[in-house]
Amino acid sequence: MVVIVLAALGPASYIKGAEQGKHLFILSGQSNMARLELNESFTPTVIKEFGKDNVIVVKDAKGGQPIRRWYKKWKPAIAASDAAGQPSISDIRRTRSRTPDSVEKTSRASKRAQRRSKNRRPVSRANGDLYNRLMKEVNTAIEGTKIGTVTFVWMQGEADSKEHGQVYAASLKGLKSQLSEDLGRTDVNFVIGRLSDYCLDNTRFSHWTMVRKAQVELRMPTHVQYGWIQTTSTQDWA
Repeated sequence: MVVIVLAALGPASYIKGAEQGKHLFILSGQSNMARLELNESFTPTVIKEFGKDNVIVVKDAKGGQPIRRWYKKWKPAIAASDAAGQPSISDIRRTRSRTPDSVEKTSRASKRAQRRSKNRRPVSRANGDLYNRLMKEVNTAIEGTKIGTVTFVWMQGEADSKEHGQVYAASLKGLKSQLSEDLGRTDVNFVIGRLSDYCLDNTRFSHWTMVRKAQVELRMPTHVQYGWIQTTSTQDWA
């Protein structure tokens, strides 16, 4: 993976950065990134490439999470029915299903859930909460250190491929801007592990191809700091 990361961006930025400080690699995302064992692959490879004293690697990921838990200004697309002040299909279905028996069952289930929740610690799912957790680790790792290059490796998209694919491209751009601003840099390299070819017919995940397209479109000639890694099972690199 790391070899492809370096190839996707080219060596120029890393050579220049080496003269100015350490190389910072920030890895985040959901399931596949969460399962990545840094010490088995990524970290040894960048150490071999740049030297142990020249790299800092930080990873924080969590499976099954949408991009809004990283991008603080995330907003959903406005459905046509919502914009017109009309109820959505899901609202209509919920209304039709609320018979007296179903309401009573729902009430009982709600009370049981409330009792169980009293014994659980509250879980924050506000926009950007996982990003804040990540940046806390990053800031601790780089405190007092001169940084030459910053590369953000992102593997995420499954959760958003179920819905909200319309705003995924804007969310990715916003996430990069957010990270760049917080680090005080305009040269952050952004590498995306693209969604695989698992659901090209969009039957199980209705926005799968929409998210795949958004991930690739960021890597345009005008976006020289973006790179993406093909992760399809067929390895079609076209």
